[in-house]
Amino acid sequence: MNGKHNDKQNETKEVYQLNHVFNNTFSDVATAFWRKYYKNIEMGMGVVTIAHVRQDDDNKFTFVRRLDGDGGKEEYKVISYERQPNKIVINTLVRQENARVLAERGEYFATGKPGEVNYRLSVFKEIKNKLIRCLAFDWGVSRMEDAISTVTKNRRLMSP
Repeated sequence: MNGKHNDKQNETKEVYQLNHVFNNTFSDVATAFWRKYYKNIEMGMGVVTIAHVRQDDDNKFTFVRRLDGDGGKEEYKVISYERQPNKIVINTLVRQENARVLAERGEYFATGKPGEVNYRLSVFKEIKNKLIRCLAFDWGVSRMEDAISTVTKNRRLMSP
């Protein structure tokens, strides 16, 4: 993937969007995201590799995670973290014919209200069963809430 992702991701239109608001600080959500994400790499859903990492500037870094799943299914996640504004963006690219296309974009960002972080999932690729995607979204939110709970509990245990 060599760091360049100029495939068809700019040509796609959003099919639908899912949202959830976490009542936590961005710091807790970001910490939980990275810990949960690392566990997903460890759990294995095929062969997972980090294909590319770059420091975009003093404020932002990006890495590309490649998943070679069952049945030859190839997926890339381009994940960017920006300190200001507090934001994590996850672009999921899938192979379609001879190009990678943007299937989904997940964004975690501070809403501007103290202790509130929005998670917005934009779906660009039409799927057969939207109900399954919505259930997967709810399951992901539930796992994230569990990860956030662990982060906040660990912080309380570590504080004097």
